[in-house]
Amino acid sequence: YKSKLYGKEFITIDPKYTTQRCHQCGTIMGHNGYRKLKLADREWVCPMCQTHHIRDWNAAINIIEKAQGIWSNPIIKKKKVA
Repeated sequence: YKSKLYGKEFITIDPKYTTQRCHQCGTIMGHNGYRKLKLADREWVCPMCQTHHIRDWNAAINIIEKAQGIWSNPIIKKKKVA
C-alpha cells in the first residue's frame, strides 16, 4: 500500500543468483568449475573479468538489473553423465 501511496510500483524478483553473479560479465560462481561463494565471502574477484566485488553492492546491482528487465540468464555448462 505504501508504494501506491507514493505513486510508485512495487515488484518482486526471483533472488536466484543475485549474490553469486558478476554484474560486469555475468559469470556465476558455483558453476562451470568456479567455487561457490560462502556467506562469509563479503568481497570477491570475478575469475573471468577480474572485477572486484563487494557482495551486497554486487547483489544490489543484479537485483536492479532483474527489476529493469535487462538481466540475461546465465549459460550454465552441464556435466555429461557417463
